[in-house]
Amino acid sequence: MEPVRWLHVPKTGSSFINAVARYGCAELRPTNLSFGMPHEFTAWHAATSRQRRRRACERLEPPWAGHAPLAAAEAARHGLRVVAMFRRPAQRLLSGFYHADGVSAALQAKTMIAPGMPAGEREEMRRAVGGDAARYARWPGIASCATKMLIGRACASRYVPTDADVRSARWIVRRRLAVVGLVEHWASSICVFHRLLLSRVPIHHSELANTHAGPERVARARLNKTDYDEGLLRGFVDVHDEAVYATARDRLYEDMRRTGCGP
Repeated sequence: MEPVRWLHVPKTGSSFINAVARYGCAELRPTNLSFGMPHEFTAWHAATSRQRRRRACERLEPPWAGHAPLAAAEAARHGLRVVAMFRRPAQRLLSGFYHADGVSAALQAKTMIAPGMPAGEREEMRRAVGGDAARYARWPGIASCATKMLIGRACASRYVPTDADVRSARWIVRRRLAVVGLVEHWASSICVFHRLLLSRVPIHHSELANTHAGPERVARARLNKTDYDEGLLRGFVDVHDEAVYATARDRLYEDMRRTGCGP
């Protein structure tokens, strides 16, 4: 089996660690272990490596925790299987707005995820944005996260992708990624992952569960609401990530058809 690298776009499902870990860790497959987020897996990985006096999960390439962009050397590396989940851009932005960094739900609107943004600038953003999701989406660096990560830029860098960058990002999704998944079609995405990479390994229940649901998602579930209210963005459209998402959707649907994985 070739090594796998998870390109973890923020707010696209930390639970995906349970799938990529079972690909990369032969020692994990016979167990019933599951992880709520990548940092929990990191602790298990470190303990297992110490116990066995060698690196555990030799086919899982770091980094798996955090949100590291895809380096050019990784994109060009022969034999490295890069996998990624994507999410409707408006929903991903709103989830980022409500991100809580492990603090109380009352402070959610003051935290807001922004990987790669300098700390001082992030504090400035929090003060300026307040409780306004539309201001958050429009803040320099927040939009185009998936596009930037695919071309080697930090998610919340102020870099504005060009048309050529968007074409490159879409090409990577179509041709370079070994598996493309969508949060909106989680079960089918996991099915495709197994059909393409782990055909002899049964799907573990943790791969189909949301093992890291944030407080806002739990609250919405209680109200029987599955999506955030996109009206909060007041017409903002993340045009770069919308183009990348459309390509990811087409790619997944194609893979679903050829693997027999349902909608």
